[in-house]
Amino acid sequence: MSPGIAARVVPVKYKPKFTADFVIDAHSHIQSGVTAPLPLLWDQVPGNVKMPRELIADLLGIKNQNDAGEISKNTIETIAERLVKEQNETYKGSKLLEEKPYKEGMTDLQKAEELFTGKAHIFSPTIIMPMDMDFAHIAGFPPESSTIYHEDSKDTVEMVAVKQGESLDGAVYLDGTYYKNKTKGSVERVIYYERSDAFAAENRGDVVDVSDEKPNHVWKYQAYYLQHEATVAAVKKNPWSLIPMFHYDPRRWCKLDPSEMDKKRWTYGPWDFPFKYIATLKNAGMFIGFKMYPPLGYKPLDPRLPNLEKFYARCEAEGIPILTHCSPGGVGTHEATFYHKLDKADLTKQPDRIVSCMYDPSTPLGYFYDEYVHPKNWRPVLMKYPKLKLCLAHFGGAEWKEVGIASDWVEEITNLTDSNIVQGQNAGGEIHFENVYTDVSCYNLKDGRTRRNVAELFREMDSSRRYSHLQDKLLFGVDWYLSLVTGAPAYQEFVERFFDTMSESDQWQWYRSAVVNPAVFYRLDNSILLKNMNSALADATEKSSKQQEGFERIKTLPTRVETIRNEFAKLKQASKK
Repeated sequence: MSPGIAARVVPVKYKPKFTADFVIDAHSHIQSGVTAPLPLLWDQVPGNVKMPRELIADLLGIKNQNDAGEISKNTIETIAERLVKEQNETYKGSKLLEEKPYKEGMTDLQKAEELFTGKAHIFSPTIIMPMDMDFAHIAGFPPESSTIYHEDSKDTVEMVAVKQGESLDGAVYLDGTYYKNKTKGSVERVIYYERSDAFAAENRGDVVDVSDEKPNHVWKYQAYYLQHEATVAAVKKNPWSLIPMFHYDPRRWCKLDPSEMDKKRWTYGPWDFPFKYIATLKNAGMFIGFKMYPPLGYKPLDPRLPNLEKFYARCEAEGIPILTHCSPGGVGTHEATFYHKLDKADLTKQPDRIVSCMYDPSTPLGYFYDEYVHPKNWRPVLMKYPKLKLCLAHFGGAEWKEVGIASDWVEEITNLTDSNIVQGQNAGGEIHFENVYTDVSCYNLKDGRTRRNVAELFREMDSSRRYSHLQDKLLFGVDWYLSLVTGAPAYQEFVERFFDTMSESDQWQWYRSAVVNPAVFYRLDNSILLKNMNSALADATEKSSKQQEGFERIKTLPTRVETIRNEFAKLKQASKK
């Protein structure tokens, strides 16, 4: 750890006493680069150049001067092993997170030496986020419910001479002989349709051959059902180090009848099918909650997807957390610039609010960000389901470099996460959003402007009533390895920079954001839920030593969290005197 992370002794009326030998990375990834359809990747390339995915990965590494591209070429299982290795190398042999009463007369150096003994080991469970991108286009909506990729066959033809007496219809005359096309056979291929009109049927678009996604009849591209299987396998090998979310795309899970299920490839299924995989107080599941990603082309509350209301209602009732991408950046649908036409929107109409952000909402892409991705689009969901556990991930993301704390995105997320604000009225009285969180994943604090803006946020959280509630609503996450794609530092440096930046203003914020808050949001502070997850893992891993050792460690987390919260309550009380 960096020298700046050693003991920071700040005179206070009360010094909390706790051992917090956990760091919860609330948001990271292990999915392979082959889980993204090529059109989505090409949309990220300047000029939309249609190049092989391997070349895109190579260019990522060159651009960012890191191994992000090389990592993306690996399998999910290999990437998972790399992530666990990064965690162990970051935290092994450090008591970074241990705070306790020291003996009288100890110097700062002695305290620092005691903190950094080789005996301690921080356990770092990481919440991993699969990505379901199969339906990330306009035709993904019902009733088409079409994936981006299609398999079909194409006839192969050859020119043959017309025999005497045969019809010359359709023949061409070359060098004294008539020739006709004759079907020789057919070849299988993989295609997608490049859209040119928002309302036209999908197959009216130009055919683009992407058969290299299935060379020699073996898929290179990894559809979501295959990604799911590989994610489960990776979690079995790394139980409790990796805790998965289930990516929920409502266009895939759009059926009502349980019998309407493609059990082999999951191309469609009933809206509630994924709940069988989620750990709750009554269900033994391996997955901790749901990941959602509206930038792939749907609204949080979309009239084209009526089953969403049932989904949110059940999540609220069972306390299941949802983490959603909430930043005007990252991968998204390649058809984003068609959505204003699909919605018959008037781009000349002025927004009904003051907009301070990095894009212009009167442009096609700006419209998509504003009407599909912006945190304001979650407000209708929360008004109907005010107790829903929701994390608006990235806290605006790139807005912290371009705009900072004045961003329209930051302002809205700050409002949504404040449980003291009266958000509206219903038959039961005032509406408060009690369970809305945000995270600071995928931030590049090597960038001076971003770091200054983020440091301002932490100062405001420590000193301003406007932002103080975020102390208990902000989660720490690395967003590895996608953080590397954006040019952010490697895992350990990412952690160190955040620890330092948080601690400059409040020496205790790290423990809230990296231990207490993610434990509360993901329900890792609940012993019953941990037992149910362990039952699912035990069944899957045949009670491996890794699984049992991990459970013995993580089952101490609820007590740790309770102790830390009680100590912070004492600190808060002492600061008022």
